[in-house]
Amino acid sequence: GGAANVCVCTNNQGNELNSTELCHMAISHSNDLWRFDPVTTFWSRLVTSGLSFPVGREQHSASVIDGKLVIIGGLTEDDGSNVFLGDVWEMNPGRITNHTVEGSNNQELPAALQGGKVLYHSTTSNITRSDDDGKGDVCVSNIRVEVQLEHTCIEQIEYIVLYGPNSSHMKSSRGHQIQLFRGIGMNNSRRKNKKQVCTQFASKIIFSDAGKDPMDHLRLMNPSNEQQFKPASGSLNNLFRDAPANGEWTLELYDSKADGGHGKLIDWKLQVAVTACKEEFIWTRRNDPFSPDFFPRYGHTSVTIGKSIFLIGGYAGRKKSPQDSMLRYDYDDDVWIRLQSNSQNLRRSTSAGRASSLTPWGVVTFGGMNVDNDGSIQEDGVWRYNVIDGVWSSVDVLNANNIPSQFEAEKRPMPRYLGASAFLDLKDKSRALITDGAAFGSTIIIQFGGNSETHFLRDMWSLTLNGMKTDKMAAEQHDNFCEWRTKGNALNQWLSSCGHRQLNETSNDDPSENAMCSWEDVIMMAW
Repeated sequence: GGAANVCVCTNNQGNELNSTELCHMAISHSNDLWRFDPVTTFWSRLVTSGLSFPVGREQHSASVIDGKLVIIGGLTEDDGSNVFLGDVWEMNPGRITNHTVEGSNNQELPAALQGGKVLYHSTTSNITRSDDDGKGDVCVSNIRVEVQLEHTCIEQIEYIVLYGPNSSHMKSSRGHQIQLFRGIGMNNSRRKNKKQVCTQFASKIIFSDAGKDPMDHLRLMNPSNEQQFKPASGSLNNLFRDAPANGEWTLELYDSKADGGHGKLIDWKLQVAVTACKEEFIWTRRNDPFSPDFFPRYGHTSVTIGKSIFLIGGYAGRKKSPQDSMLRYDYDDDVWIRLQSNSQNLRRSTSAGRASSLTPWGVVTFGGMNVDNDGSIQEDGVWRYNVIDGVWSSVDVLNANNIPSQFEAEKRPMPRYLGASAFLDLKDKSRALITDGAAFGSTIIIQFGGNSETHFLRDMWSLTLNGMKTDKMAAEQHDNFCEWRTKGNALNQWLSSCGHRQLNETSNDDPSENAMCSWEDVIMMAW
C-alpha cells in the first residue's frame, strides 16, 4: 500500500489518453505488496493471487499475528473523494522457519574414522510445515553445518565435504556438493620431508557463510565454540538456497593416513532455515467492515499483544474527527471489542504522523509534523518513551558516516511524516540463522519513505540502537518488572480492563462496566 504521485492523462470525456497536453499529477493509492530482505538489502515485488484483494490505501495499520500480516482500515479515494476504510485483511507473507536436522536420523553416531579410508555418513531431513506456514515442498533459505570431531592426530583429516539431497556421493558423480574443510594431508609432498606433528582434538566446528575465514589446521587446533568458519570452497547459501531441503544429506570425511590413529565423528547437524518452494501470497478478508464497535478510520495506531490488536486514535467521519476511543480486535474470534478508556489521560502529542517502533528500550519514534505551529513544520528528531516511567525524552543521534559520494550531502534523514519503520533484532539467537551476514548493525530500526510536504520520499535509513542508554530498562529490571506485571493482582487488573473478554459471541457488554484501560497499560503489556 501507500500513496504515490502519478501522471494521469485524460480527455474531456474522462477517458484515458496518451497525451501530455491533458496530463496532470495526482495522488494514487497502491495495493502493491513489497518485501525487503535485510540480509541482501534487496526489495522484491510479490505477486498476489486469489479472488479478492484489498483496495489501494494509505495510513492503515499493519500488524503481525502468528506470522501473518494483518492490515486494518486506511484512506483511499473514489471519484475524487476520500473514503475511510474499516475492513480487515490478512496474508501469509511466506514465513521463514528454523529447523535442526540431526546427523543421527539414519545412522548411529559416533562413527569411527578409519585411517586411509573415507567415511560417508548420511541423514534424512523430513521437515513439515503446518497449514499456517503453507503447503507443498520446502526449500533452503539459509544453512549452517555443525561438525563435532575427536581425533588423536587431527592433522590427518584431509577434507570434509557436504552433499545435499538429489546428489550422489559416488566418486564418478559428485553432484550437489561443497567442500567445508580442506587440509594439507599427511601424505602431501609438503609434509613428506617434515617431522610428523600430531595434535589431539575434540571440539565442535561451525561452517557458515557468516564466517570470516575458512578453517585451516592452525585454527582447527585452537577452535572456539562460538566461532564460525567459511567453507573451503564456495558458499553454502549460493549452492543450496532454493534447493529442496528434504531428502538425504551426506557428510564425507577423509582420514588420510593409515597409521593406527584413532578418530570419531561424534555428531553433526544442519541448522536450516526453510520457506515454501512455491510461495503463494493470498489475501483473505477477515471481518464485516460494518462492525458497530469500529468506525472506518485512517491514521490510527496499533499494538499487538498475543492474538489481539489494540487500536487508538486516527480520524473518522465526514469531518475527519480525531478518535479517542480505544478498541481491541480479537483475531481468533474475529470480533471488535470497545474498551472503557479515559480520554483525558490520552494526551495528544503535538506531533502527528510519527513513525514508531516498540523496542527493548521502549517506544522509539522518528519524524512527524508539528501541528501546534503555523506552517505545519516537519520534524527529523528521534524520541523515546520510557515504558516504566511514562516519560518522553529526546534522543541524541550521531550523523551517518561512510555515505556513498552521491548522497554525501545527506548526513541524516530529512524531516518527514507518515514514514514507515520496523524494529529488527538481528542478534536474537532464534533469528541468527536467518540473518547471517546482514548488512546492518545488530539492533536497528529501519526507516523508509514518508512525506516531506513538498514530495513523497523513497529513501531508506537504519538507526543503530546498540549504544542507547537503558536507564531503568536494564535486562534484569525488565525481567523483574515483567514477572510482576504478568502475575497476581497486576494480571487480574489487566484481565478486568484492557484484556477483558466477552463471555460469548452474542453478549454485548457495556464497556462502562469494565475497569478503565489506559493506552499506557497497553504499551506496557506489549513491551
